[in-house]
Amino acid sequence: WPEIKQWQSQTLRQKAILLGLAAVLLLAFRSHQAASGYPGLLRAHHADAPPAQLATLAYPTKAADYLKHHHWQGRLFNDFNWGGYLIHSLYPGTKVFIDPRLEVHSQEHFARYVGMTKDPSTFPQLDRDYNFDLAFFCAAPCRGMPRLFQVLHADPAWHLVYADDVAVIFCKDTPPNRNLLQNPRIDIPSAPDFNTLRQTYLQNHLAWRQTWLKPSITQASRDIGYAHLCLYTGRQQDGLAFLLRAANRIPQVGDAHFFLAAAAKAAGDVQLFQTAAQATDLVQPRHPELPQLIRSTASAP
Repeated sequence: WPEIKQWQSQTLRQKAILLGLAAVLLLAFRSHQAASGYPGLLRAHHADAPPAQLATLAYPTKAADYLKHHHWQGRLFNDFNWGGYLIHSLYPGTKVFIDPRLEVHSQEHFARYVGMTKDPSTFPQLDRDYNFDLAFFCAAPCRGMPRLFQVLHADPAWHLVYADDVAVIFCKDTPPNRNLLQNPRIDIPSAPDFNTLRQTYLQNHLAWRQTWLKPSITQASRDIGYAHLCLYTGRQQDGLAFLLRAANRIPQVGDAHFFLAAAAKAAGDVQLFQTAAQATDLVQPRHPELPQLIRSTASAP
């Protein structure tokens, strides 16, 4: 190619200058990211977290280990994004319902899955067709199926047997689930004091403009998971309390403030909603879902 020949013909000095300029531009870009509070890193949770730590947040490692510990084998419904991981973790004893290798799934099969994620009320029909023993998915609003959580939680045929900061597991009373159903109750710890955490969050809002606190990602992520469980099961103020503690731990992460803003809006706490929305916009000005949330609030009666 002419471009390659032109590069080969350049002197070592010219090549060094070009590489040096590229390094300076990259350094400037990274410095801009650091100075602006890492906007746009919503799905990464935290820019400084090592890859292994991010992987534990993105993949259901503990939930898969839970099934392996109980030697579980059966008919599995799973989250599309985790299909490959679950094949790696549970095969050959358990086969997944769907995974990202779309070349091995029919268009009809994939379309039914996508349709169910948009309208989880269709899951019972999918279950009748495939006779699942267990449903394994992510319930986090930013990347999961929280409405499916509500459908299964309201269905007496399904039991919530596992939940952590990443994944939830529901199962039916079928022979493969005998070991899982020995202790089906999910214990959510007592929520921290809501009023104290709310006041701390409101008072610290301005201080977060000047400094980024070093977070404990694992603890904050666990708080967000507990918050989701509380909100899905009707414990609204407890859910807000867990979200407040997570937002106080990791003020530089847009997700924590956005979840808090959404929950505060649902609870009718205008001041808490406004503060959390401002914090989300400050930390992550390009948050993809914040404008829609604000618009929906402005149009409410």
